[in-house]
Amino acid sequence: MKKVLQIGHFCFSNPKESNSYSHVYLTKPTEKFLQKFGRLAVLINVNFTPRATRQTFIWVEEWIKKLTNLAKNIFYDTNQFSDKLEQNLENLLKQLNVWLTQEKISQPKIFEEEIENYDLTIVSTKSKEIQFSKIGEIKAYLIENNHLEELGKEEKQVKTTKFTNIVSGSLEKNNVLFFANQSLFDCFAIEKIIQILNNTPLEQIKSKFKELFDENLNHLNIFGMAMAYRSQATIVRKKNISLPPETIKQPINSNPSIPLTTEKMKLPYHRKNWIPKTLIAAFVICALGFMASLIILKRNQKIELREKEYAQILAEIETKNEQLEIAMLSSASKAPEEVYKMFEEIGFILNQLPRKTERQKESFQFLHSKYIQKRNKFYKITNLNKPLELIDLSTIDKNIQTQGCARINNNLYVFNPQNNYIYKINLQKKEAEIVNKISTNVGYLKKIHQLDNDNLIGYDQNQNLASFNTIDNKLSSLALASEHKTDEIADIQIYNRRLYVLRPSANQIYKYQKIIDGFGKEQPWIKSKNVNVSKGISLAIDEAIYVLQKNGQIIKLYKGQKTNFNLSKIMPKLSLKKTGKIFTNNKLDNLYILDKDTQRIIILNKSGELIQQFISNSFNDLKDFAVSDKEDKIWALNGSKIFEIAL
Repeated sequence: MKKVLQIGHFCFSNPKESNSYSHVYLTKPTEKFLQKFGRLAVLINVNFTPRATRQTFIWVEEWIKKLTNLAKNIFYDTNQFSDKLEQNLENLLKQLNVWLTQEKISQPKIFEEEIENYDLTIVSTKSKEIQFSKIGEIKAYLIENNHLEELGKEEKQVKTTKFTNIVSGSLEKNNVLFFANQSLFDCFAIEKIIQILNNTPLEQIKSKFKELFDENLNHLNIFGMAMAYRSQATIVRKKNISLPPETIKQPINSNPSIPLTTEKMKLPYHRKNWIPKTLIAAFVICALGFMASLIILKRNQKIELREKEYAQILAEIETKNEQLEIAMLSSASKAPEEVYKMFEEIGFILNQLPRKTERQKESFQFLHSKYIQKRNKFYKITNLNKPLELIDLSTIDKNIQTQGCARINNNLYVFNPQNNYIYKINLQKKEAEIVNKISTNVGYLKKIHQLDNDNLIGYDQNQNLASFNTIDNKLSSLALASEHKTDEIADIQIYNRRLYVLRPSANQIYKYQKIIDGFGKEQPWIKSKNVNVSKGISLAIDEAIYVLQKNGQIIKLYKGQKTNFNLSKIMPKLSLKKTGKIFTNNKLDNLYILDKDTQRIIILNKSGELIQQFISNSFNDLKDFAVSDKEDKIWALNGSKIFEIAL
């Protein structure tokens, strides 16, 4: 008896119960179109988030109808016909990729907040060929000799919202090609599914599964489609099956205007011919592809040149995002250069996106937001939405200007570079007061640091030292016996009661001993001629000295010699045009950096590995910061405000 291609499908779906919506669509072309184009099937499943409403379900139902109609119209378009099934399917997938991108961008709220994800499989058959491509978790299986094997399985699971490959092959006369979601296998053993598909006419599998589910039909989201070459008469052997106590869902019928049928075909291929092929063309969007999908999408309205160019940019961004996902999986932390490059490329393309109409503005906002989220995650950037504001010093001084700060125990001291006022902030009580208004024989302060438990040390614009006693609240000058006073000071630090002064113009760090009225006995600390700190802007000391340079590099020195320090790549790159700060001590595990140009605080471990970066819209005038002894808090001085960051 002549073999014919039997196709059967079933779909039991109730979004109210399962929070998912499924649909199986199978075309019924005329004999002429069947011979010329073949047959097309679409399987789709949409999973909703808890935010989804009844209106979302209705919207998705209409969206699926639009998708299936679009797929049918493109596949059976005589203007784009090719004798090769694969080329016709490729053309369809290219245009669906564009359309899916446009839909996602045009409805950001639905796709980001109300739809968790969607699974989509496109199947085409013609003569002896069967080909399919899929997005998501709808699996394809080949049943041969009572054994079930998954087809098109990828070694690396990369989440994608585009069709990227085609699996092609054919069926031997006793084999079954089967598409289904995982829920079916949660309800039935593989052996039982194989038994049903091997011994039931495929046109009857919907009734067979419905009979087995019985009264549980309203609680599960289950769907599938099977294809096999069989004779018209098929022996059916029924056997009662006890179903696990799980709930099942209500069916959603296929489009009534295109009922299910089977068509006659000849097809004796071997299983080894099921071959996956990368859909390279899915990433190459031609102008014709854009025009076709947009014409259908806009109901045959004429497309202007700027609309096509806009669509091309959108498609390019989507392509780059897909490539970025793959690169992020493959490069990880060992070789991130490719990822950094792709982030830069996507950022450049995004800036080319027009923002004239409201829809364009919404699209840009959606794409830019997703880009920033992904970039921040990879760059280890934490965006503080509303950092804790401890106090605003303008409440005690309306004309306040700030430049730096230093912490002693529970108090943070901030200075005003215009009048040397010093403000004391109790970090526990969140109270502030002005503790100094007198500046005798001291120039305007440039930086301050902790000297000991009772005193601060700093230097002024005349390169002279100053100290502030926190007990009697007195600011006074401090002697510095140096032969290099003409060399500008970039930074100072205290370590083991010794003063270390960074003088870039002398390419040296000088060490000073404590003397009665200040510091003296100057000694050059750097001993190697190969060390270059001429671009240094800040230094920090534990047992080693770390010098932060204008180019964003950090030089680590130990006993006057340069030692290895493998600094992670920090993105965005450190700017430091407005200077910056590096901080640590021998009690801390990490290094802390302030980049004033990019308004961020960066944390590294002492091996140079990037730990975290902090940014915020509230950071618009970062001046300085201090770190708690337990490294569980950072206090950031931003203009007149003090923000507390929990670590």
